[in-house]
Amino acid sequence: MLCDGCRRGFLPAYAAAVAGLAGVQFELRRRGELNAFPASAAYLLGMLTSVAFGLYPMVLPARNAAYSLAVASAKAGAYDLKIGLIWWVIGMILATIYFGRLPERSETDGHGYAD
Repeated sequence: MLCDGCRRGFLPAYAAAVAGLAGVQFELRRRGELNAFPASAAYLLGMLTSVAFGLYPMVLPARNAAYSLAVASAKAGAYDLKIGLIWWVIGMILATIYFGRLPERSETDGHGYAD
């Protein structure tokens, strides 16, 4: 049975998944592949969030409930989360610098990067 908070989030997530799937079908029939991509992303996001709402508070259920992984037992410690956030920020800064320095695409041929 779903908890009270889970019931409120499950239906919008499920609706987003169904709408995303319908959007993919609609756009592919119209040959709108570029518009089908965000619709497929909405489908994936809706499916993943509906599964998360449906399984809450379990993260990884087992046949024997004693061996199931719950939200409370799955989270990392406060210090580990703080260090992880610091490294994530550093990594995002380095990735932004690296990808910001890539050469721009050539406007003449449209295939690859400029020399």
